[in-house]
Amino acid sequence: MIGGEIRIDMARVKTRKDEVIAQSRNGVEKWLRSTKNLTVFNGHARFTAPHTLRIEAGDGSTQDIDADLVFINTGTRVGRARECGEMR
Repeated sequence: MIGGEIRIDMARVKTRKDEVIAQSRNGVEKWLRSTKNLTVFNGHARFTAPHTLRIEAGDGSTQDIDADLVFINTGTRVGRARECGEMR
């Protein structure tokens, strides 16, 4: 049995969490980019029609794409419920 005060180094916990998430994200992205007949787009997208997406890149440029099948990776960002139940 160990006696004494228990302390948690939250900065170290957060650093480790960030490392685990980055490793997972990078592994999934590498796998997706190596998948035949699949294109990876980075940015924010919204549907403008049933099979059309408008993608906004980090530099503000936009690109419209049409596809029969779309895989949306929503990431791991936390959302907080607003008063009306909407997510931000």
